Amino acid sequence: MQITKPGPAIRGGLDRGFWAIVAWAVGVASLIGVFTIIRWNDWNYGYDLGIFSQVVYNVPRGFVDRPEFGTHFHYHFAPILALLWPFMAVFRTPLVLQWAAILLVGATAPMVYVIFRPYTDEGTSFKIALCALFNPFLYSQSFNEFHELCFLPILAVALIWAFDRELWVVACAIALALFCVREDAAITGIVALFAIAAVAGLRLRDPDRSRRGLLLGEPIHAKQVALLSLALAIVGILIISGYFYYAKAYLGGWAPATFYRYSFATTPFGVVVALFLQPMQSWPTLLTFGRIGYLLEALLCTVFLPLRSRWLVLALPGLAVVLLANSIGVWRIGAQYALLWVPWLMLAFGDAVIHISPQKRGGWLWGCFGILAAIALVGNPLHLGTYLRPSYHDLADARRALAKVGNVALSTHDEWQTRISVADPRANSVLSPTSQWFVYASDYPNKRFQTIVKPEIERMLRRDVIRVVARYGRVVVYRRTDVGRSL
Repeated sequence: MQITKPGPAIRGGLDRGFWAIVAWAVGVASLIGVFTIIRWNDWNYGYDLGIFSQVVYNVPRGFVDRPEFGTHFHYHFAPILALLWPFMAVFRTPLVLQWAAILLVGATAPMVYVIFRPYTDEGTSFKIALCALFNPFLYSQSFNEFHELCFLPILAVALIWAFDRELWVVACAIALALFCVREDAAITGIVALFAIAAVAGLRLRDPDRSRRGLLLGEPIHAKQVALLSLALAIVGILIISGYFYYAKAYLGGWAPATFYRYSFATTPFGVVVALFLQPMQSWPTLLTFGRIGYLLEALLCTVFLPLRSRWLVLALPGLAVVLLANSIGVWRIGAQYALLWVPWLMLAFGDAVIHISPQKRGGWLWGCFGILAAIALVGNPLHLGTYLRPSYHDLADARRALAKVGNVALSTHDEWQTRISVADPRANSVLSPTSQWFVYASDYPNKRFQTIVKPEIERMLRRDVIRVVARYGRVVVYRRTDVGRSL
């Protein structure tokens, strides 16, 4: 095993290997960017992008959006979204957020290269970064609908990098930014800071001055690392505690708590406690094939190497957030919740790789490449066959109907609301009681619409709550009967 000691020549990591991984990242980002344009033109971005487009557009007005009926803070503490508001204000299109996701997720691989380059050779660092770039749990989020968690991977890797290089001011700035991504993302960062403090604390009494760096468990200035990481962890706890108090006192509680309601517990903390105090009730409920399969997929994409690293502990809080949830939509390979743990898992993967002897290292890395290639070819989480086609067979009729109605309090299909979410900030993808106008295609190919929304529209018609005012093919425009405006 050959692990180098960080020195001036390689601490920056901006060598040929770095520019090679940047080129690969740009290539992948460009390809996904093409897919994004096609998907956008096919009106195939749904509910979440519509929400976040309005949230970012309304940053000066309290991060509010129509589908959530108020501020997004009722669901998540995400002030970092304010960084995207200037771009949304200038360009006024949801595509701003999709391009941000591509850049944020794509930048993670070069950052992985930079953090590991001082500890191993150029080729190994490049391969570790390439494994990160093509990890399906990560790159799928470039194409998925935007979420605030897209900020987490680059910040997570950069946080460890800043402490490893002992860039104190940079570490503080990154930690504060990470706390503002989302409350569950902040919890993963707080655990990481405590882990850093623990690693540094083990070296406080060590007289050895030839320490090789934080990633190897040997921070050069252990006392400073321990004190700063502890201080930042306490700051993070105060920030998130303040948010939960605010959500409970003024917003009616933290909305995602519903993801952790079971017969044996009704809060995230309660679920964790039940694992120990009510094992006969909790474990049989939580140990499902879906959850186990999700965990195995995550480890398979890293050929189980993180199990050999001390830094695996950093991924555990994010995995717990995901695996303890009661919704199958949380623990699937293309879901955004993977961003809570995948950057930390890639750090553990890289740490394990650099501890393998050079003679065996290549076999492990090629095995990882093979698995990632197989997933990309056989079970690609981008689901291009689904998303690179129009959401409705006659979008011309949809355009005519929405253009005729104009900028009003409007309810419509998820994908259509997303399309107009910034042009019409009052548009809603929920059949809202505050909407005055409604635009729906009677033959829209969506199960929820056909089984829930369409019957409700028909009931409102029978009761004369709404009336038909225009038809464009199968696309129908309705308005409430107490609205005086006519088309």
